[in-house]
Amino acid sequence: MKTIIWPTLLVLMFLFGIVVVSNTQAEDEEVTHSLPLEPVEADMHEFMEYAFEPFFHELKDSMANPPANKKAWVPVKANALVLAEAGNLLMLRGPEEDKAEWNKIAKELRDQGKLLYAAAKKRDYESSRKQYEAFVTKCNACHEKFADGEHMQKP
Repeated sequence: MKTIIWPTLLVLMFLFGIVVVSNTQAEDEEVTHSLPLEPVEADMHEFMEYAFEPFFHELKDSMANPPANKKAWVPVKANALVLAEAGNLLMLRGPEEDKAEWNKIAKELRDQGKLLYAAAKKRDYESSRKQYEAFVTKCNACHEKFADGEHMQKP
């Protein structure tokens, strides 16, 4: 009889631990989802100048020629990743008018940045260059629609 009680107690303690951990994770997710998201810089021009431009210009310089070695790919990968993730930030910042179109373009920008990042991780310059040029096209689509064609970029 004693040999059955200890394993049963251990199983019950294990199951209790799972329930406690699951409840804690659910509470953490609830708190995370209820936190307010708000832009730090309200002016879109300022935001783009400091959150996008430095990374874009470094990426542009890095993509001018095939990176010579593994170390030279680091700024390509890093800037592609930052710019792809910045597409998520754009969805937070959309205008009240045409918000659906804004979010559509921001998602396309993020997704294109993700493709660029994936190509850069493989250190495939031809594919990276193609994805980079497509990324710039997405930037320009937004500038065309929401900035009256100003601030157009060249790959």
